[in-house]
Amino acid sequence: MLTVIVISDIMKRVTHVKTPGRVEGNIAPVFGSLLFRKNNDSRFATVGLGFGMFPEGVDSDIFTNYLRLRKNVYVDQTGMLPRDGDYPDGMEFDEDDERSSAVVILENRGMGQAAVIACMRAIYRDKGGPLCIEESLGFSAPKGSSEASRYILVEEQGERKLSFRDRMMVNQKLFDAMVAIFNHKKLSPVYGLVELPVERALSRSGAPPTRLDTSGNIFVDKFGGTEHVGVIIDIPEMSRAMTQRLGGGALQQALLEPGQVQFWGNIRHGAAAL
Repeated sequence: MLTVIVISDIMKRVTHVKTPGRVEGNIAPVFGSLLFRKNNDSRFATVGLGFGMFPEGVDSDIFTNYLRLRKNVYVDQTGMLPRDGDYPDGMEFDEDDERSSAVVILENRGMGQAAVIACMRAIYRDKGGPLCIEESLGFSAPKGSSEASRYILVEEQGERKLSFRDRMMVNQKLFDAMVAIFNHKKLSPVYGLVELPVERALSRSGAPPTRLDTSGNIFVDKFGGTEHVGVIIDIPEMSRAMTQRLGGGALQQALLEPGQVQFWGNIRHGAAAL
């Protein structure tokens, strides 16, 4: 059984995804990496992927497997993107990657192996015209706006399962890094196209999203066939909450340069031992 949480241009939550008659492969791509060589007791690493495709200073293996995770989930597992598309070397990417910043979280699998288990990107409107959500919902976003996209968290796969606390910490670390980007780049407002359970989860986070369409209209995506709504994500409120939780320097500490790595968690005790 595979459990993932997915938020993309069609921000999704998918739980307990099963493919009848198919043996699950490595949904979270596992690859040889020296990343944890000097930090082999660390369970996780948050990595800044910079701006654009394969930017200078970013490990190309990490970037490649970030794109492979996207293909494994959006194409193979959920069918949210067409299976007959062009995915060279098992990677899913689009024109918006050239105007996006991204962050990933890797899990230390031991013996020089790492797995990409979570990711998210921020699409910059000012770097290439209308956002995906504008085209989907038929409105015009202002200058300086952004879209939260391609968020994935692989919670469970086969015998491997993140504990509840580990899942919460992976989510928190990923969102902290992304909030730091939105805040630093002064990207506002930040939009997302979210499935209804995700909207409810955001509402419980202390920074409730605002629906774009107050009439209650529901958008159904072409490939996944699930219902979701357009929202504005309150980055200023999330920034304030982050500063209150972690202290005055939290936003700067969470801001990752291209290729910069933050190690955390303990390989024997998960995220509980920070």
